[in-house]
Amino acid sequence: MSGDVTSTPVLTFTPEFKAHSPRRLAELRALGPVHRAQFASGLQAWMVLSEQEARRALTHSALRKDASPAEEALAAVGFTTNRPGVGLGGNMLESDPPAHTRLRRLVAGAFSPARTRQLAPRIQQIADELLDAMGDEVDLVEAYNAPLPIAVISELLGVPEHDRHHFREWTAAALSPPSDAQRAGALSLNRYMSD
Repeated sequence: MSGDVTSTPVLTFTPEFKAHSPRRLAELRALGPVHRAQFASGLQAWMVLSEQEARRALTHSALRKDASPAEEALAAVGFTTNRPGVGLGGNMLESDPPAHTRLRRLVAGAFSPARTRQLAPRIQQIADELLDAMGDEVDLVEAYNAPLPIAVISELLGVPEHDRHHFREWTAAALSPPSDAQRAGALSLNRYMSD
């Protein structure tokens, strides 16, 4: 990554940061593309705020998706890692080559340009239904931005309509900072997907 890295830790994922995130992120971008960050749990990280640096980071051979080498440090701040071969452990999102390459080949057809074009009418229908259900005043994230990708992902994965509310809750909890709710959400999502 570039040498233009700030050294002051930035607390992220706190309610205060989230409440002012558009302004705060704009201020950080003006200072540089990469910043030291700190989760509310105390875990140190990097915040990458430019497309160019994000591409460099995501393709850098020294950066890994597999959290196993950092398992002890993550556990110390409350993160639980999926173990390869157990439940969702070793899934494509947590894998590095060659496992990632093998898994990516398995799902490539579902995300091909032809398949995307085939899904477009259904995605448009979902988007239109969400828009039609909106009232005069809405929280756009809650009414549209959050349900749209979950509905599309649910369609791709075959999650029935009656399970989507739970699927969304479990996914949101599983992706949240470490807590009892995060662990419960991850476990519920793991069980559901395994079933």
